[in-house]
Amino acid sequence: MNRHKTFGTHRKVNTKQLLTSFCMLLLSMSMLIGCSRSEEKDKTTFEKEQLEKELKTLGRIDSLQLRLEQYRKEHNRGAMMLCYRFLGVAYRDSSRFDQALTAHQKEYELASEQADTLEAIVALNQTGTDYRRIGALEEASSAHYQALNLCDQYSDHTSFKFQKKQSRFA
Repeated sequence: MNRHKTFGTHRKVNTKQLLTSFCMLLLSMSMLIGCSRSEEKDKTTFEKEQLEKELKTLGRIDSLQLRLEQYRKEHNRGAMMLCYRFLGVAYRDSSRFDQALTAHQKEYELASEQADTLEAIVALNQTGTDYRRIGALEEASSAHYQALNLCDQYSDHTSFKFQKKQSRFA
């Protein structure tokens, strides 16, 4: 009989240990998954930054057009989006404002399609700058306000940084 009690007590300890081990495994797995998602995001951000640097150094319209055609053939819509941004800036710097507007509108379309809010905001601000440069101030203002509204819509209004910035304007 004494043997039976020992076996029962031993079994409870094993159940507790098993349950504790299982909980630790779940916790470890959730942390691992969370970290890998963060690493994927960091990798994507790094790749985007590298592509931006590369496109910025190209600078010339003909080089950017060739790169855009390459991205079209590869069906790389994210790279096309960034290429349109830099192509639009190059057009604007060359006073080719209609082409700049077209490029920035395509950038905005691709950003919206990919649900890239940050890039959509950049595209709207670029479009506003294009309009301002040709003297279409009402259209420029509208584009900039759209960007501001989009930014405000997707901002974290509960963050400390946001609250601090808002208190300066109150």
